[in-house]
Amino acid sequence: MQLFLKNAEAKLVESLSVVNDPAGWYALHFHLGHLMEEYKSEFQYNIAVNLIHDLLKNYDGGIFMLADQSIVVLCFGLEKSMQNKIIFQMRYLYMDDPLSYNDDGTECLDFCTAYDLRTDWQEFWNFGSRRMAVSARKTSPGPRNVELLEGENWKPHRPQKAHLSAVTLAAVERDLQYADLSKVIRRQAICAVVKGAPIRNVLDELYINISHLRQVMRAEVDFLSNRWLFKYLTQLLDVRMIEFIRANPRYIDNAVSINLNAETIISSAFTEFDAMLLARK
Repeated sequence: MQLFLKNAEAKLVESLSVVNDPAGWYALHFHLGHLMEEYKSEFQYNIAVNLIHDLLKNYDGGIFMLADQSIVVLCFGLEKSMQNKIIFQMRYLYMDDPLSYNDDGTECLDFCTAYDLRTDWQEFWNFGSRRMAVSARKTSPGPRNVELLEGENWKPHRPQKAHLSAVTLAAVERDLQYADLSKVIRRQAICAVVKGAPIRNVLDELYINISHLRQVMRAEVDFLSNRWLFKYLTQLLDVRMIEFIRANPRYIDNAVSINLNAETIISSAFTEFDAMLLARK
């Protein structure tokens, strides 16, 4: 079990990007940045880090000390009983803070978020990517003078496919935010072919040509090199596509089809987009 203090957000995403199979991987996010100020002492923080490390010293994984003073544990084979043990001891360490326990003595659910990456991978990947992008855009003071228990060279035992950095991801997000989609949106006719009748155009499919998108972006990154990165970026593109169509309604004067992620369809941005479509009827 390794400890990551410097550039922990980037280290977390880099570690995730080389995990081919999420089965067996677990993560714990202790929201210590939400503690009351009197419980944010450096001494107590060091105790928390060392407590986790001592419990997990024989596991494969990493402890990531984020800039907001929260702690993320990424671990392989972290059985439920050990998860409960770590969370219980961490709560006990901060038992006087309302983040640990509610007024009625029940456990406060905001203290720690647990992830089973087999089912929660996308949610955890999005969390890590957002934190890395924020970290690249601003400098936040983190805990100081924490003794490193191990080196900072750990990576999961998986072959590395792609290297991501905080600067690279922030540059990609910036480029996607300001890219001129009119240069990369393509229209493809979807036709009905009925025997004995002329071919009839039923609707058009609108899609973004990824190859052309890479050409208009300044950040150099292979979207297809990592499927989790690609899915995250397609969610950003979903938002841009919706914004573009709302600003250019001529694209939907006729029936069209667009491919969106399920997460996008249940978002508030799509709800507003759908309301605009209904208003046009």
